[in-house]
Amino acid sequence: LTRKNTLGFSANATFKRSDFGVGKFTSMGIGDDIALEINVEFQESKK
Repeated sequence: LTRKNTLGFSANATFKRSDFGVGKFTSMGIGDDIALEINVEFQESKK
């Protein structure tokens, strides 16, 4: 669509806060599992 060289990727991960020693506030309804989603796109700039 833009006729520019484009590179993109996405990454997904799930981890437990308790694996990193972060256990506070779980009794207040904050869960132990954390979902991380990263989406990146790079486009070549015209010079």
